[in-house]
Amino acid sequence: ETQGLISKTYYENIRRETRLVNTKPMEVIVYVYEQVPLSLDEKIKVKLLVPDLRMKEQSSNYTVTMNGANNLEWKCILQPRSECRLPLEYTLEWPKDKCIEFKEE
Repeated sequence: ETQGLISKTYYENIRRETRLVNTKPMEVIVYVYEQVPLSLDEKIKVKLLVPDLRMKEQSSNYTVTMNGANNLEWKCILQPRSECRLPLEYTLEWPKDKCIEFKEE
């Protein structure tokens, strides 16, 4: 998707969901770590949409925080024979004259 009359900007919306299932007859606690992209160039922006770290989910069976390494830390409390879905959605925005590539360091 592009925007702007003179200077075009590209947008890409990334959506994922992690599904955890507890097959045990007892409660389990699971920690999940998910990396969120981080740009070193101020013209390339990453905006986290879901989960909203400012809002506390009332009916969810997980908590989520962002650590110093730009990773989401999920703590899921799974009741016996239940499941938990962890949504992740973010938007990438960059100028049309740039080519972006994911690179782990």
